[in-house]
Amino acid sequence: MKGLDLTKHYIGSCGYDGVLKLTLSDGSQVTVFKGTDDCGSLAFGSYSGYFIPQEENAAFWEIFGLPNSAEERCALAG
Repeated sequence: MKGLDLTKHYIGSCGYDGVLKLTLSDGSQVTVFKGTDDCGSLAFGSYSGYFIPQEENAAFWEIFGLPNSAEERCALAG
C-alpha cells in the first residue's frame, strides 16, 4: 500500500494499522501509527496521541494515493 506497513498494531483497543517509520535530519527515527478507521488519529511512538481534523485526515490518505473512506481502504487491502 504505497509506503505504509499495514501490520496490525494496537494502542489501547484502537487499531493503528498505518505505520510510518520516519528518519529525522539528525538521523533519529520515530514511528508514527495512523488509525485506519475513519477518525483522524495519529500516535507517535507508544504514548503521544493526536487527532487531526477530517480535511487533514483526507489529505494524509491522499499523499499515499488512498481513499479517505476506511471501508474503501479496507477493500483495497483485500
